Amino acid sequence: MNLTKNNSEELCKTKTLIYSKLSIGIWIFGIFYLILISKNPHLQNSYSSLNVLWIAKRGIWLLPFGLWGLIYFSKRSISDSIPLISGTALLKSTLAWLVIYVLTAIFFPASDSIMKIFLIQASSVLVLFGSLNFEIKDLFPLSSKEYPSIIKLCVISAVILLSLLSSIVLAGRTIKPDFFSNLILSSPNIELSRDLIELLLKIIFIPLCEEALFRMGLIGWIRPRVGVVAAVLISAAFFSLLHFQGDIFWARFVAGIFMGWLYVMTGNIAAPFFLHAVSNAGIILLPIIFG
Repeated sequence: MNLTKNNSEELCKTKTLIYSKLSIGIWIFGIFYLILISKNPHLQNSYSSLNVLWIAKRGIWLLPFGLWGLIYFSKRSISDSIPLISGTALLKSTLAWLVIYVLTAIFFPASDSIMKIFLIQASSVLVLFGSLNFEIKDLFPLSSKEYPSIIKLCVISAVILLSLLSSIVLAGRTIKPDFFSNLILSSPNIELSRDLIELLLKIIFIPLCEEALFRMGLIGWIRPRVGVVAAVLISAAFFSLLHFQGDIFWARFVAGIFMGWLYVMTGNIAAPFFLHAVSNAGIILLPIIFG
């Protein structure tokens, strides 16, 4: 009994040490990068933009497939392997978020680099995982045979999401034409020597952190208290609110619902992460390719 307890304590200490070293490494790299950006104005981004109507007029053609996708989703059951998250772990993670947010705002107030967001979110995720004694591999507890099914769900979700958002934009033109006609996607012009790190953060690491926090963390804590549907909606609302872009709150809220539903259907963040990564890649690349 004591031997098992000692082994468990040693394993916990080892994981804590790993997360601590990982946090220090991320912070050293992130601070060096932010200092480099702030000292070199030529590294600041120039932007391309694309009117959202351009996308909506093409995405609406996917509506029949999107409606079929909704029917397909309605027949799927909720996963029974959704991990439960303790309130204490989520509170520690939230405090880490707030502390790092304040520190980055104090020391790098003028920087608009996505690295600031990554430092906040990565620190919060590592605190969450450390508090729960999770391992990084627990993010994707899948066998290789499960990935085709995950990819299928992501493709169906992407079709539903694009057709639904396109429908909202086109319908919204008749209700509030000025708002929906002026919506644009804006993206930094890509120069790999400058933007490769930011691209990797936006397409891979930020979505990974956000899915761990908003889907696994928040839904995992709320679901036993309010049920699946309310948990998904609350998670989507927080996901959208914390991006601090009120003009497109509705779009992120809808996307958050689909990512949350993918999570509760599969029980892990692989599917919502892939959808999130593909969505971010489209948002970044479409203005550059067609703008």
